[in-house]
Order: sequence, then C-alpha cells, then structure tokens
Amino acid sequence: MSEFEFDGDVDSKNIIPAETYEYDNKEFDQSEGVQLSSESGGGAYRDKVTTYNYNGKRIPVPIRWHPNSVIRRIIEHNKRSKYTGVTMIGMSGTGKTTLTNKIIHQAHVMGENYIVKRLNGHDMLNIDKHIKEMKVGFPHILVFDDASYTMEDAPKAEVAKLANALTTVRHQLKSRVIVIINFHYSRATKKFFRNQHFTFLTSVSVEELGNFNEMYKDKMNVVRQFARQYNNMTLRGYFMVPISSFEKKVIKYRMNEPFRIALVAEIADLHFIVYDKDECGKCLDIPKRGKHMDLKTKEAIRDHLMSLHKDRKLRIRTTLEFFLTVKLGKNFLSGSHNDIWRHLNEMDRGVGVPDDVWEDVFKDVSKSIKRTSKSSKDNKKNREKSVMELANMIKQEMGEPDDKPTNSDYDSHYTPPPQ
Repeated sequence: MSEFEFDGDVDSKNIIPAETYEYDNKEFDQSEGVQLSSESGGGAYRDKVTTYNYNGKRIPVPIRWHPNSVIRRIIEHNKRSKYTGVTMIGMSGTGKTTLTNKIIHQAHVMGENYIVKRLNGHDMLNIDKHIKEMKVGFPHILVFDDASYTMEDAPKAEVAKLANALTTVRHQLKSRVIVIINFHYSRATKKFFRNQHFTFLTSVSVEELGNFNEMYKDKMNVVRQFARQYNNMTLRGYFMVPISSFEKKVIKYRMNEPFRIALVAEIADLHFIVYDKDECGKCLDIPKRGKHMDLKTKEAIRDHLMSLHKDRKLRIRTTLEFFLTVKLGKNFLSGSHNDIWRHLNEMDRGVGVPDDVWEDVFKDVSKSIKRTSKSSKDNKKNREKSVMELANMIKQEMGEPDDKPTNSDYDSHYTPPPQ
C-alpha cells in the first residue's frame, strides 16, 4: 500500500490529486482545506492517525489531537469525580464559545443528558440563588461567560464564596456537575480557577507569554510552540499538525476548514488539540426559546430532527426504526437489523433472560465492539452476511484504539519551522 505524498498546491495545474488517498491503512477524502504532505528522508516511525468525518468527507487527524478524545476524558472524569472544572482562556473572538459549544454538543452526542445552565459575571456573584433554582438529581453543565472582569474586580470574600459554592454544588444538586468558566486573559484567573482539571488556551499574545510562565513554568516550550502555531493560523491562514518528526510528515489545515488549534492542560498533561464548530439547537437551548413551536405535523418533526442532527442522517433513520418498532408495536426494521431483532426476541422468550443480565450484555458488547471506519465495499459485504457470520465477525473485533501513540520515540510537541 503506497503512502500519499504531496509537495505542491492542490490547485496547481500540473497536479490533479486523486479524490481519495490512503495513509496508515485508512482511506481519506481529498479536501482543499486539509493536506497531508511528506518530505524526503526520515525513519519508519509514525503517529497513529484516525478519521474525522466533516461534511461527508473523511479527513485525517492524529488521535492525540482529536477533540472528541479530550471531551470523552472530561465526561469520564466527571463520572468518577462528580465535579469537573474546565477553564477557557483566550482573547475575545478566538473560539472560547465555539469550543465550549463543541464540548456541550459532544457530550449530548455521547448520550449524556446534562442540563446546560449559562450564567454571566453578575450571576457568578449570586451563585447560591441560581443553584437553588436548579433541578436536584440531574447532571448539569454550568457555563460562566465573560468571567474576566467579574473575577478581577470582585472582593476576595466574593471569590472565596463562589469557589466554595462550585466545589460543593455536586452535593447540593446530588448529581454530577461540569463547570466551564471563560476568561479573556489569564491574569483574571485566580489561583482556584487556574487549578482546574482541564484548562484550554485558544489564543496567546506577547503579554500573555509572561503570564503563562507562572502557570506552566516547566512546559513553556510547549506554550511557545503553540504561540507560533497560533501566529501562523491567524496571520497566514493555516497551521501544521506533525504526524512524525522522523518522517517529517505533517498535515496542513486551513483555518476554520474545519479546524482551529488550541492548547489543553489535562491535569498534568499539556498538549495541542484541534476543534471545529459543532453544535445543534438542543445544545444552544433553542428548543427552550421556541417551546411553543408546532411539532405535530410530519414536516415540523422531520425538520426539527434534521436540524438537531444534520450530520447524522443515517443514524436518525436507524434510530427511528427501533423507536417506532417499540412505540407503535409494528416492525419498522429492515435487513440485518430485522434479523438480529427477531433473534433477540426469540432468545428472550425461549430462555427468559433477566433484565439486569440484558443490561450487562449490552455493556459488554458496547465495550468489545471495535468501532473502525470501513469502506463502502466492506459495508456491502457485511450486508450480505448472515446473522451468525456477523456475530462471529463481532467476536473477532475486540478492544478499542488507544488514545495515545504507541511509539515512545515520537515527539508529540514537534512543530515544523514556519514556511
């Protein structure tokens, strides 16, 4: 299998790129905003690359840089610790709100039913009142926008009151809580808010480099690398994601096509990530503002579903099949879904499997099935398989991909020189 190598501009008249290309045993779609290139020389080591689906195209993203991996760790941390603090630091217009909405939306996509409460600086100083109005027993995501001026001017007693309220809010709500606080600059972040579980930097300036020195003394080289990448993104319109420092292989992303670059500190791990604009009406609280809208006609219901999950049309159809089969008592399933559904019902009636055992089976199957992107040819073959053949194939696909590269020699902080 040959690697994709490209040193020129995709718009060049002398080079007509293929519609798809392969790298690391995965197939990607050619995109003007994303270019994977390789220079001559280097060794055989490479970083693990996964597929990111954007507007119907498969584009490469290093696993370590993948935003969904970081968001998944935020959710998993919240499940274990019940309280998770997230701090966003960046100048106005650099993507703090976009990244916040990305986290909220991805949590929603993962099936986590958090209640999202958005508060401003004034609300922060009256946090006790707002906590009393929240629903007890339900997980919450509390978002504090534009907290810089509130934190900078607030008396120490008020800041201490807020810090105490946030650390005890999970006990008052008797459920899990994620707190996301957005700051325009790092000086406004008091020690309590700097010492959160996840801290994202969406921008950096010359002045901020001095401020960050206090926060990341031992890892300022990473912050400076981020500064160079951020400078390239905002002034030149692109930034580079290194895949292998040995092969000198990089992915070049145009700004907002689809990604921006950020820096994240996960407890003690500081590294780069990329993120895109990914949100829906439910995450932005649009259904609440439009609670009187008519959802009784088929057109209204269809348009509402498609607006909330516009990038997941196939999943909408599949989920509707199962939902209506259960709700209406009629079989809306087709193909292998119908075969497996019938087989499960026969097992349940014939053996009498207890409900708690079914729940355990679901958990084990969810953990064991390896989710990998497949070509349309493989999908066509799978549709032709019998139920038993599919079951045997699932048994062979054990284990999930590791979030971190397995190569210990790979330098995840390598940044190519500006071009």
